[in-house]
Amino acid sequence: MKRLFARLFATALLPALASPAFGQSCHSLSGDWVLDGTASKLGSGLSFNPYYKVDAINLTLDQRREAVHQSWNLKGAHIAETDRYTTPADGRAVPTNLSSRLNTIPIEVRGTWENCTLVEQARTNLFGQTIWTESRFIVSPNGRRLTIRQSSHSDLGDVERDLVFDRATGGAAR
Repeated sequence: MKRLFARLFATALLPALASPAFGQSCHSLSGDWVLDGTASKLGSGLSFNPYYKVDAINLTLDQRREAVHQSWNLKGAHIAETDRYTTPADGRAVPTNLSSRLNTIPIEVRGTWENCTLVEQARTNLFGQTIWTESRFIVSPNGRRLTIRQSSHSDLGDVERDLVFDRATGGAAR
């Protein structure tokens, strides 16, 4: 009986651990965001093909309880592309049907919350190589800046980058 109670208690506690701490207010990811190229640390860039160099990104996020809908508008001298997908925020891995001219083919994505930070894990394919990327969506305390800290690992090498965005619209607490 004690084991059953402990198991039920632990199961009930897990969702609470993934939520903001008691009394903690988090800024919503929802809104329109514009890349601040001077504050971003792009590492090797956003494309392995220099022809498709990305110079500007407008990002629209729509945060729902169980998912974050994303629309990435990428612009450069030879690219104008909008990629849309949804990250489930409940830990489930879902396939994506996104195709991109940036030479990557997304395979699956999943997300979880660590307090106010969305942690997204994605698996993509580039030239036959699997790439694992973790992206942490971190909103500043004043809610006006979003940093997406990315860490990618593959047999091709490791890439670390920070994408820093300024909020254009939106911003209610969640």
